[in-house]
Amino acid sequence: MMRRLAARALLFVLLLAAAAPDDGPRGIAVAADTVATWRLEPSDFVRYARCSVSPPAKDSKDGKEVLGAPEIATIHGFDLRDDGEYAPVVLLREDLPQLFAFRLAETTDRDFRITGIVPFKVRGSIEPMGTRVGPDGAVRKFHATYTFASGGVADKGDSHRIRDGRAEADLEFDPAEGVVARARVRLSYVLDKVERDRGDKPQTVAGSSDFARVTLKRCRYDEFQADVDQAIDRGVAHLRTLQKDDGTFAPYGGYPIGSTALGAYTLASCGASLADPQLERALAQLLTTTPEKTYDRAVALMAFERAYTPEGERDLTTDDGARALRRDLPPDRRAWCERVAAAIEKSGPQLGSWGYPTPGRVTPNTDSSNTQYAALGLHAASRMNIPVAEATWLGLIRHFEMHHEKDGPKGQVSILEEGHAIPRTGGYVPTPVDVQAVAGFNYSVREPRVWGSMTCAGIGSIAIARHELLRMKAKSFGMKDQAAAEQLILGGWAWLDRHWGVDRHPLHPGGEWYYYWLYALERAGILTNVLRVGNRDWYFDGAMEILARQKEDGSWDERGGNEHTTETCFALLFLKRATAPITGK
Repeated sequence: MMRRLAARALLFVLLLAAAAPDDGPRGIAVAADTVATWRLEPSDFVRYARCSVSPPAKDSKDGKEVLGAPEIATIHGFDLRDDGEYAPVVLLREDLPQLFAFRLAETTDRDFRITGIVPFKVRGSIEPMGTRVGPDGAVRKFHATYTFASGGVADKGDSHRIRDGRAEADLEFDPAEGVVARARVRLSYVLDKVERDRGDKPQTVAGSSDFARVTLKRCRYDEFQADVDQAIDRGVAHLRTLQKDDGTFAPYGGYPIGSTALGAYTLASCGASLADPQLERALAQLLTTTPEKTYDRAVALMAFERAYTPEGERDLTTDDGARALRRDLPPDRRAWCERVAAAIEKSGPQLGSWGYPTPGRVTPNTDSSNTQYAALGLHAASRMNIPVAEATWLGLIRHFEMHHEKDGPKGQVSILEEGHAIPRTGGYVPTPVDVQAVAGFNYSVREPRVWGSMTCAGIGSIAIARHELLRMKAKSFGMKDQAAAEQLILGGWAWLDRHWGVDRHPLHPGGEWYYYWLYALERAGILTNVLRVGNRDWYFDGAMEILARQKEDGSWDERGGNEHTTETCFALLFLKRATAPITGK
């Protein structure tokens, strides 16, 4: 019997392969009579309305289960592993229902890793439950049963282990679309501390979740640009309502002019000209200040450079560094920018490194966030033909050499650069490039952990410094130095490839600064001319998350924001692909 089933499964797969075009969707067989053809490419995604399921109320007359308020659960193609199994790179406890709702492997015997949880093994099976025909075609139904328990060795930082876990899932798979249409998951497990204190008791976790598909989008679908343009228009309209009559935007924390500079930069990047009264009022306000902090200084220079960029130049796809850029600033505004640029160069406690001012310290701490913004500000100054010292750019590369992971393993990464056509089906992965160290970048020596935004900070800043050094034909930046800089950039992309996620800030300890992360990703992608990493379209992936999170009034927000201003600006800058492209290899 088993041999006949195996033969039938093999025959079906061969027939499927023969019938499908070479560039068509990939097919995988779950079993001879229950076939699931997954059609999600890495940058495709499907969204589900996920609801908690409660048993019928005691006074219920109809005995129906109660569904909680729906939350959006997004399954990206890059989240799929092992013939359709959902397994994100960073698996969290709240992802467990998704893990079991979208797993369509015939058998299960896999190890998984959850942040803070001892590695655990999943075992189980999936069996067909018949087929029903609906208006969209056949929908195959399955029932899956899983057991799971911690089985690995606790790492440093693991605080809990899972035991006595069980999940049951009823799945409806839509072969016409190639995705799960609905799923109901019943989940229970015991969560136990690795090191118990007296009185600690294991925690029993149980619950049911319902998933219903609400939308499916293919990478760069036909209406994608129109949807992005509409979101930008709504976002800009909201941003304009946040500006005060004097031209300022609400300050963020201890940065009195940073938000005003960021608002001006965003308006100019989204098409506002110098004739726009709101942009002009913001720029005029900047001129009345003497910025003292790196962020304020840097974004102010970015705002002036973008506002005075000739309209035709904004459409150029690259800046090869061979021509002088024209920026016709009035003398008083140019002098102000020159003073601000000089202040940035002089303020670094170490050449090419910047940090927060630390009263009383002879050598203030430096960090990669302040340093990346200094790079952006000085790059804007250079584009306004304000000279920046060669030693500053060399020091900036040294900063990120000192702040990347030192024990990253050798590896490979596939990069598809801008200018290549994107296949609509089948995908395309270029030849992998060897990487000496798969290594991200950290925030500072005091915070050695690596996360997404700081890795993008390293990639983008090194790309800027390399471009500027090549533009000025620096003799101190020879072929070996260029090759080393390229390896740092590739190592950063390889790290992002392994820790990919646009629905969260990868490996950030608190998960905050989501829009800051996406804007950093936008800069890294454009400054290194990257279209895809692996087979993932970073712009499409991030844009779709941003579109889904836009509020009714056109804004974006997150915990810790400042009246929507910063988050709305970062989201708009991503969608607009606001960073000016460069070359420099």
